[in-house]
Amino acid sequence: MINKIFTIFSGATCLAVLLSVLVFSPETKALKSRSQTGTSELSSLNELRWQYRLLIVNSDSHAQTDELLTELASKQLALVDRKLVVFILQSNKVRMWTGGQFVGALEDSIVQDVKVRLADYHTILIGLDGGGKASYDGLLLNEVFRDIDGMPMRRRER
Repeated sequence: MINKIFTIFSGATCLAVLLSVLVFSPETKALKSRSQTGTSELSSLNELRWQYRLLIVNSDSHAQTDELLTELASKQLALVDRKLVVFILQSNKVRMWTGGQFVGALEDSIVQDVKVRLADYHTILIGLDGGGKASYDGLLLNEVFRDIDGMPMRRRER
């Protein structure tokens, strides 16, 4: 999608068009509307199937979570373009990061879904179809992006 926009527009115009597409897309609005109340209506990861790719990360400490947040913020447009929602498990709590912000308290069923999917891995990638695509020892977003960009469904999105 971004490549198509870049071929039509250039410079500041391209950035403005890209931001408006990402910020005002129906998918982004749906997730953000859930966060406006400070809680999530999401009760299962399966509800995101065919809409988003999921990245589930196990964070060992607040410092590690802060590093992750910094990296997510620096690559926000790339995450949104790849339809990627990030779940961070820390101290038996799960936070969902989407479109540059966290969604509030998640249902216990989501916490259990995340724990089951994560199992003994540090980070896992779940595709649009809901299937596990890759696991990682740490969080290297460039590696995650490379894996996503190599997926057949992602190639058709462009």
